[in-house]
Amino acid sequence: FDKRSNDKISVDKRSIEKLSGEKRSSAPISRLNSIKDGEPRLSAGSSTTDTNLLCFSTFQKGQEDRMNANHFALKVLFDGNMLNTVKDNIDFSSSSVQVLDIGCGSGSWIMDMATEYPSAQFTGIDQVALFPHDIRPANVLFQKRDVLLGLDFEDNTFDFVQMRLFSLAFTRTQWAESLKEIYRVTKPGGYIQLLELQITDPGDEVVQTFVEKGTQTKTKKSYFCSLMENNDQDPEVCKKLSAIVSEAGYKPIEDIKKVINLQTHVLKTELMYIIDVSIESCKRLMFEIYDIESEEEFQELKRIYVESRMESSESAFHCCVGQKPLL
Repeated sequence: FDKRSNDKISVDKRSIEKLSGEKRSSAPISRLNSIKDGEPRLSAGSSTTDTNLLCFSTFQKGQEDRMNANHFALKVLFDGNMLNTVKDNIDFSSSSVQVLDIGCGSGSWIMDMATEYPSAQFTGIDQVALFPHDIRPANVLFQKRDVLLGLDFEDNTFDFVQMRLFSLAFTRTQWAESLKEIYRVTKPGGYIQLLELQITDPGDEVVQTFVEKGTQTKTKKSYFCSLMENNDQDPEVCKKLSAIVSEAGYKPIEDIKKVINLQTHVLKTELMYIIDVSIESCKRLMFEIYDIESEEEFQELKRIYVESRMESSESAFHCCVGQKPLL
C-alpha cells in the first residue's frame, strides 16, 4: 500500500452515508463462509450460505502474495517463526525431529523453517493445494488434507505442530475437534503453537462506522462479528488460545500479544498491503453489505476505510504455545 500523502484525509459525505446507512433491499446474510488464511470452507450446516459472496477466495489474484507478506510480517513481529519456548526446547538440528504445519497455504512458513533447519523433517497440509509441487526444500512434504477429516499420521508423530490464522475457518466445535486430532499426533513432551489475528481493532469514527455497519443490537458488535457468531464462530478466539490448548490436554506455556500501530510501526506498510488485498478479496461481500452499485463506489469506500485505518488504528496478533504432557 502506497500512501500518497500524509495529510489528514477529507471524507466524502456521500461515501460516509454509504458506510453508515442501512441496506436498502436484500435480506440479511444468514451465514458466512468460514475462511482460513485465504481458504474458503463451508462449515457443517451452512447450506444457506450464498456462495456468490465467498470471502478471501483462494483463487483470487493476490492471495498467495498476501499469504507470503503475512508470513514475513509475522516473523518480524514475533522475532522468528516460533516462540522461545519451542526454540529453546526442541533440537531442530536433529534428523529425528518432525514438524507439522496445518493450513500451510502457500508454504511460506514451512519452507522458511525447512531452509533454516535442513536436518529436521517438515510436513505441510492444506485442503487447497496452493503449496509448491516441485520446487521445495528436500526436507519438506506437502499433502492436500483437511484436519477436520482426520490426519493420516500415527499417534505421537510430531515434535512440533503449528496452526495459525484459523479464527475465520473454525466453528467453536471445530476448534475442539481439530485440537483433539492434533493432540493425538503430537509426541509426549511435544509442542503446539497457535497464532491468531484480533478481529476487532480500535480506530477513528470512520473505522468504527465501518465495523459497526449492520449492527442490530446495543452491544455494537461489528457486522462481520455478527456474521461469525451466526456461523457459530468466536470473534474473540484470539484471546482464548491458552484455554483452547488447555482444554485439548496441553499445558499452556507461553502466551504473547503483539500490536502493530498502523501509523508508526516498522511493519505498517506490510500490514496496510495485507489489509488492502484482504478488502479486495471481500469485494462480493462488501457489495452486498453496503449495497454498492459500481466498482468506482467500492474503490472509494475502500480508500476511505484504508486511509482512516492507517491514520487511527492498529492490528494485534496473539500467539500461544502449549506442551503435551510426558507419559
